[in-house]
Amino acid sequence: METIAIHRHARSSAQKVRLVADLIRGKKVSQALGNSDPIPTRKLLV
Repeated sequence: METIAIHRHARSSAQKVRLVADLIRGKKVSQALGNSDPIPTRKLLV
């Protein structure tokens, strides 16, 4: 079963959000949550 997470009205620029989204897109939840070390901007830990 596929699940999609949507966050609307985020107070960050699309470019910053896209950086993080590209890192976790297509990964399993456990991998995405465990791989939070290389996030390029600290502000995006929403």
